[in-house]
Amino acid sequence: MNRPDFLHMGAMEIAQRIRRREVSALEVMLAHIARAEALNPGLNAIVVPRYELALAEARQADIALDTELVVGPLHGVPCSIKEGLGMAGLPHTSGSVLRMGKLAKSDGSIVARVRQAGAIPIGLTNMSEMALWPESDNHVYGRTSNPYDLRRTSGGSSGGEAAIVAAGAAAFGLGTDGGGSIRIPAAYCGVFGHKPSSGLVPLSGHIPLDDMFADEPGAQAMARYFAAGPIARSAADLMPLLRIIAGPDGTDSNMCQSVLRDPASVDFAGKTVLVCEAPSVRGVGKLSSAAQQAVARAAHAFELRGARVRSWDHPLLRDSFDIWLATTMAAAGPSLNRLVGNGSPVALLSAAMAALLGKPRHTPGPLLACMVERYASPGPARVAKLLAAGRSLREDLSKALGPDGLLLLPVTPGPAPLHGGSLWHPFDVAYCALFNALELPATVAPVGWAESGLPASVQLVACHNADHITIAGALLLEDALGGWFPPPIAEP
Repeated sequence: MNRPDFLHMGAMEIAQRIRRREVSALEVMLAHIARAEALNPGLNAIVVPRYELALAEARQADIALDTELVVGPLHGVPCSIKEGLGMAGLPHTSGSVLRMGKLAKSDGSIVARVRQAGAIPIGLTNMSEMALWPESDNHVYGRTSNPYDLRRTSGGSSGGEAAIVAAGAAAFGLGTDGGGSIRIPAAYCGVFGHKPSSGLVPLSGHIPLDDMFADEPGAQAMARYFAAGPIARSAADLMPLLRIIAGPDGTDSNMCQSVLRDPASVDFAGKTVLVCEAPSVRGVGKLSSAAQQAVARAAHAFELRGARVRSWDHPLLRDSFDIWLATTMAAAGPSLNRLVGNGSPVALLSAAMAALLGKPRHTPGPLLACMVERYASPGPARVAKLLAAGRSLREDLSKALGPDGLLLLPVTPGPAPLHGGSLWHPFDVAYCALFNALELPATVAPVGWAESGLPASVQLVACHNADHITIAGALLLEDALGGWFPPPIAEP
């Protein structure tokens, strides 16, 4: 087997081949690190490499097989970890200059779980400042570029994860999603990403459940609308990874015991597939033909498998962004200003002056979010009305879906924008953010290419705790439309 073979494989297939001794963990690791060293200088996706430690751990993984020790389901598999999740002894800045020098005291819960399962992190990846913007750019590590076009963003906040997985240098990655932060990068980089149902995967280690904010009033309530989840180059890896990272950890109080059903048990023949090809959402930029065509392409794939495909829309979709904003506000957790200020409200005038003098402490996106929070947040009456709208929308959607239905809709209005473009379209996260507020599972799957040559993707949503349905849909689309294709820069 030559190296390009397992650089294209999914994580579970790599693990299986290592266990069968068809390839050594060291050989797999050497290939992934070589790919990272070749491509990361242009991407800036891995910002805290641990290549030598990863090689040493791969050697130990091979020794464990030689001595017939019990190994985990991810034994020897190279992965990457979002910096904000926390890995013991490594930087844990979350992209904030105010946290420079901070090291993680322990592994975040899901980081510990994949390591216990045998995965070997090759490094920590870049993110937006305090995970608060859909572009991975900060003044600690710089910005991350899209492997399909280095002039464009990889998305955020888990943009480093999606970029390095798409480049073929990590078999899978771990990200977080508070308003699209797994799904948007996955879509922009043409890989698979899953935001689990609320209460399924602990957020412990990541803001607001890190050692700075976890004990503050409302932190647990706020974390309910965040989600940690996998990013992968194969849809077949999503459910095995979800099984590994799911379940209570004794820290995140939002967790509940849930049974994760098997995507292989899902047959879409005769099942309902709702299609919202062009949602009308207040504030969102013009929907591109590429985004609409991606949804139509996915819908056709389900139609060919016998699904009952029909159009769906709802008047409350128009308020998607506001419903998400009101829901996070009602949690009464640490404010955006205190998150960005690392525990103290951001001095907005001082921050603006520092930026004008060429000594910025914060990136523009999170500063804009702080300004909106401070000066343009909805009042109590409006928040109450939006919370009621969210409950109504979730109930209506659940009824329309039934227990085993699926909703298809765009991830964003278009493919990956040029660097900095998100600053002019801050509401474009609304297609994703709504489902954080509704607490529903959502998976992103690549479905081909836009005319620009960038990946085109679609979002799949199901009822609460029906994560197996959205993942089954991603598996169908991978089979029908090809799934992830390596970017040209990754090809010899």
